[in-house]
Amino acid sequence: STMTESRQQKLESVGFVWDSHAATWQRRLGELATYKNRHGDCNVPSNYLENPQLSMWVKSQRRQYKLYRSGQASSSSLSVERLEALEELGFSWELRGSNTKKKKQAYQNETSTRHHLKRKSAEAGLDDDTTNMSDC
Repeated sequence: STMTESRQQKLESVGFVWDSHAATWQRRLGELATYKNRHGDCNVPSNYLENPQLSMWVKSQRRQYKLYRSGQASSSSLSVERLEALEELGFSWELRGSNTKKKKQAYQNETSTRHHLKRKSAEAGLDDDTTNMSDC
């Protein structure tokens, strides 16, 4: 049987999605906008536990952008419309030299310092309640 316009309208009226890839892309774009509202940028960390799918999607967009820019646009799923939508949000295509690496390093340093202080406290026989990091 053929798809009549009437059938198509009925399906759409109950939320039928014709292109699931496009729908997923739009959903992730919305999630990225929410992330930006909360964090002030679109630099989703690769280890973003709150929404790992978003961090993978962001990484994929950067990979698709590299294909697009290298003259392999036919191999890229990044259309001009998608590129513009991401740029309107303030999406960063390259993160080298950005604050993201500095933030990650600062977090790792802080975590390492805490671990070191806890280990030293344990070696000295102190529990966490008697260890005051402000004394360091």
